[in-house]
Amino acid sequence: MLLRSLLLSTLAGLSFAVPTPRQQELVDKHLQDKLTRQTHIEGRDECTIYEPYWVGVEWPEFDEFDPSLAEIFRYRQQQSVNLGSWFVAEKWMVPSIFKCAAGLQASELDIARGWNGMQNARQVLERHWDTFITEDDFRWLSEIGINTVRIPIGYWGVGNQFLWGTDFDGLGEVYGGQWSRIRRAIHWASLYNIGVLLDLHGAPGSANGQHISGTSDTRVGLFADEFNLQRTEDVLVYLTEQLAYVNNMVGIQLINEPQYGTEWLEAIYDRWLGAMRAVPGAEDFPLYIHDAFDLGRYAGYVAGRSDFVVEDHHSYFVYTDEDAHTPAWLHGQHVNGPVRMGLEKESAVARRNLVIGEWSCALTAESLAGEDDPANSRWWFCSSQEAVYRNVSAGYYFWSYKTEDCDQNPNWCFLRSVGDALPATFSAFGPDNPPHINAQETDEIKQLELPDIDTILGDLAGTFSSWFGLGAAPVYRRDRPHEHGNGYGHDDDDHFDAWYKHNGGIWQTEETQFEDFNQTKSAEEADSDSARLAINNGASQAKPMLNNMIDPATFIETLQSTSSYGAAANNDPAIMSEASARVRGYSDGFGLARKFAAFNLSKVGFTGQWISSNVRRLIENNELLNENIQTYSDHFGRGLQDAEAEVLSMFF
Repeated sequence: MLLRSLLLSTLAGLSFAVPTPRQQELVDKHLQDKLTRQTHIEGRDECTIYEPYWVGVEWPEFDEFDPSLAEIFRYRQQQSVNLGSWFVAEKWMVPSIFKCAAGLQASELDIARGWNGMQNARQVLERHWDTFITEDDFRWLSEIGINTVRIPIGYWGVGNQFLWGTDFDGLGEVYGGQWSRIRRAIHWASLYNIGVLLDLHGAPGSANGQHISGTSDTRVGLFADEFNLQRTEDVLVYLTEQLAYVNNMVGIQLINEPQYGTEWLEAIYDRWLGAMRAVPGAEDFPLYIHDAFDLGRYAGYVAGRSDFVVEDHHSYFVYTDEDAHTPAWLHGQHVNGPVRMGLEKESAVARRNLVIGEWSCALTAESLAGEDDPANSRWWFCSSQEAVYRNVSAGYYFWSYKTEDCDQNPNWCFLRSVGDALPATFSAFGPDNPPHINAQETDEIKQLELPDIDTILGDLAGTFSSWFGLGAAPVYRRDRPHEHGNGYGHDDDDHFDAWYKHNGGIWQTEETQFEDFNQTKSAEEADSDSARLAINNGASQAKPMLNNMIDPATFIETLQSTSSYGAAANNDPAIMSEASARVRGYSDGFGLARKFAAFNLSKVGFTGQWISSNVRRLIENNELLNENIQTYSDHFGRGLQDAEAEVLSMFF
């Protein structure tokens, strides 16, 4: 009880706002849509379509691919929500469109076969796709700080070419307009800087036999049928071809909650991942796999791969007898204890390539029965989950954005729970921080500067001090090539120029190699500096004189030079490569954190994957030695944390 009291008192310090006018507007609109649906299907013949609905949707074109922008969407920390029952209908969430479904009236297939014919079924579904979630919802999600959505889809909506021989064979007329609407959803998200994880919730044959996969017959027909396996692969490859070059696509999820033996499932994942990776441009595209509720095993599976594969784990507390009987306060204690520790452990194994793809505020009536204040208990339980999942994984996705009974459903309706059981706003830096920043704050973040070079070098600083000429103004060649946005303290030429000038740097050209630099020093010092700047073997490029405010890119370039600088650090390659790894790692981490934070206060989420991918590139380019990988990684983490701390300090 003491622990419970302490945790409650801690969370009591967080404030949750009443619904904002914008939120209330969406709730009111939702209630009106609900009334319209009921009116639409009620009457003398409730399965008659009294108001025909034929609305075409233009094929939206996506913006030109921008690798730098796509990097932010794909690697940033995700605070997210599922857009469930939009393109894969679930009866408990949207019962109105099941009213005239066929058969068991439980799945998407039953809707398509019902409503007195395909034309009617198509009208019912297209009205649902166009009204259940609209662009206004994306706008509001962005306003409160949600930066990613997970959109469940079924293979039946991707294209008629994938329906032959499946349960949806012959029903293409019903779904002819869905793929353009899925693309429209991705486009809407891009307008508000929201990323999209597209989840193949319904696969041919069904991955779990549940109605959430599109069928009602409880049959798990995907894994034992080569036709279904190949058809699923075809759909996944098509999705990859269509979306790998879309800036705000954070990834594609292969299947949802598979029910199958783990060893066989891993082999199938290997097969599908290989096929998707073979798509041009998809070598580094994030691909998500569900862990079949075996968190530890699939953390190991992800760890065994070097490519960008993410484990999706779902976390609920209502589906077992034990959960149903557990008091709400004990669920909260469990979240803050064993659940947190288990996720933290496996997240580390998977180099943080872990997301909580589904979770909710749902508690059984029995769990809340003994609580003095059920609403407060739900708030503590739900807020604890949000905090734990944000801190130990690369992101979370609440299930779900809305249901038809949203106004009465704090368990599952995000729209209802925001500002109540959930925070009023969301941020990768925590709910106490703003979900958005203005132009001035963005500029201030972009201007965050690296610490001086000896701070980065630590105990190696003294080794290089005489070589760098500490106390001198840094001199650089204007025509020195350097990458744009490489994380070394500058994003472009203009910003780099400003950085040099701010730190007292003097540009040198080939003709005026030393300019007035030596005038700032004694004759003896100038002679010494000139000697160090001498070029061996008649090389035409001038080398920079460096000090403790040196640009890290130049420092690394100099260390890797084979010219007169070989005398540095007593010509010890081990020391030089160690120093290079420290500076490169720190500046990469600092620069990446700054770049992400300047994009509406984003934060790096898939840290381990970014390091792993960049280390591989550096080694391939002979810019990093294997023995310095840990040094690079450690200093990357230092730089990342230092920059994030500076960003946080701006808002307190």
